[in-house]
Amino acid sequence: MSKMYYERSVGMDAPRREERLRRSARMEEIEYRHRRQTFDFSLEQAKLRLERAKQTHQKTVESFEKFKKDKEFLVLRAPADGILYYGEYDKGKWNGGNQIAGALIIGETVRNDQALFSIVEPRPSLFRSTVTEKDLDAVRPGTSGRVTPTAFPDVRYDIKVAEINAYPGPANDYTAMLRPTLPKENKIAPGMTGSVELVVCDKKETLLVPTSTLEKKEEEEDSYNHAYVYLYRETGTTERVKVTLGKVKGDKTEILAGVRVGQEILKSPPKEEKAKAEKNGDSKTVTDAKSNDSKSKDSDANDSKGKDSKTNDSKGKDAKESKE
Repeated sequence: MSKMYYERSVGMDAPRREERLRRSARMEEIEYRHRRQTFDFSLEQAKLRLERAKQTHQKTVESFEKFKKDKEFLVLRAPADGILYYGEYDKGKWNGGNQIAGALIIGETVRNDQALFSIVEPRPSLFRSTVTEKDLDAVRPGTSGRVTPTAFPDVRYDIKVAEINAYPGPANDYTAMLRPTLPKENKIAPGMTGSVELVVCDKKETLLVPTSTLEKKEEEEDSYNHAYVYLYRETGTTERVKVTLGKVKGDKTEILAGVRVGQEILKSPPKEEKAKAEKNGDSKTVTDAKSNDSKSKDSDANDSKGKDSKTNDSKGKDAKESKE
């Protein structure tokens, strides 16, 4: 048995092992030659991979440092003392407050460069209002008046126009900023509204006549500030008198010169062919009246600004009328 195994090992297995060794040696030689031929290329590839790894590492380090700096902005710190409002202020209104308040919860996101809060100093306060084009000449910086807060209708504060825009806004009105005189202890807060009454004309004594008594001649150059009235004379005749006009208040017009208190004038200019008129029930006595014209405006209170508003009708005392 041992002899057979030996003969088989020497005659068959040994040659086969030798053949396998030769074949393996040839393959290794081929592989060796191939590697020698491609060594420079493989080395260059390895160098490129190393360079890319270095660059990736550098970018990772820079990104990490940036994230560390950005982390500081995750803590919001107020730049000033004041009252915090959600959203952004725009012409007396706080915009986007409800949406921002709903978004500032865990898991929600906000837009980039979006204003989240506005900080308003409680003092000094300014009221924001608007002036129509027809009132622009009457309301000027320095015009004074009083403001009534909507929340406190029994309270009045002195107020003065601080500035008015030189150019109209989209609605063809002019933004005015008014500065109130507030006591140390008051309940005015940014965002509140109120009604402002400004005194645009303050005269102790003035002459007012019904505008219907005036006769204007548009063809005359000075017709914009002059007109005519018809005076009654004791003889029963009328006299046409030129008068200088002042301010108009409702259905009354101020007379600056031309007539005096106590003189009687026709209710309306007579027709050209009728220069006379019956005195009974057809005259008005020129009377003296106190004038304290004012214009009332709604406005908003805000530490920096406030809401737009509309001008209400002017107030003041009319001259008394009498008949004979």
